[in-house]
Amino acid sequence: MADRTFSRFHHEPKPEYDFHDINTYNADNYELNPDAGIVFGPFDSVQHGWWLSKRDLSTPEEYEIVDSVPYMQGEYDFSVIKTIGERYYKARELKYEFLIVDDDPQYREGELQSAKRELFYPGPYNQQDQFDVTDKVLDTGYPSYYFKGKCKSVTASDDDEKGVMTVTIEFKVYPYAVARHDEGSDIWDEIDFDHYADNETVVHLSGEQTSVVIYNFDKPIRTTMVVNGNFTVGTSQHHYVLDSLRTDGVEKNNNKKFILTHGVNYISVEGTGTIRFKYKREVMI
Repeated sequence: MADRTFSRFHHEPKPEYDFHDINTYNADNYELNPDAGIVFGPFDSVQHGWWLSKRDLSTPEEYEIVDSVPYMQGEYDFSVIKTIGERYYKARELKYEFLIVDDDPQYREGELQSAKRELFYPGPYNQQDQFDVTDKVLDTGYPSYYFKGKCKSVTASDDDEKGVMTVTIEFKVYPYAVARHDEGSDIWDEIDFDHYADNETVVHLSGEQTSVVIYNFDKPIRTTMVVNGNFTVGTSQHHYVLDSLRTDGVEKNNNKKFILTHGVNYISVEGTGTIRFKYKREVMI
């Protein structure tokens, strides 16, 4: 049986906490701080002291091309014809529900207005892609990945008797969750041990030839080959001759891309120098 020491499914013994009934809130017995939530641009729900009570990650709708004929069972699906088996989806919605617990109604309203300003901020300016107004949605429930999109709506309902405001935040995001760092990164807290593949993403050669095996058990993904030296790279789809470029004495990498298909990818590499396969996994969560 696999060691689940670092798995999300490994249950560590938890210390005893004194939880209070949210219906009987008062400032004297409220000492806990939330440790689950989201970060989006300047907005950090944990720093605001909001309690995450519910998350809803809807399944994205697929772009489908289907047809049927009389007297057949089911239908023909042409959605992935002339592709490498990749399925295509529309943007999806994420919905988070938070509780603002405080007996001061002005404080609760102030928190709501402050959050709206942060959630609907213009977004980071991207000079290369000025049409991109999205940012990362970081969810503590998925520490290895991020979603990319924009805030769609913020709604709230306030219960003054209980001293609780319920805030619902909706995001419209890219259908796949993206790894927070490149494959092969050794940032311990962001390794997805439950779906880990020991991939060789950096290769050092001195004129010999070798075969690189890269496992991709998620959607097909484009990888950039970052080269320092001279290489010949062959895949089942393409054949590349790569070398590092020098302009005015400054080395610039010859970055070319190919697609890692779903499953096992066998890549032949021959040359001198260092070649790095740079990509981030994209998974359906």
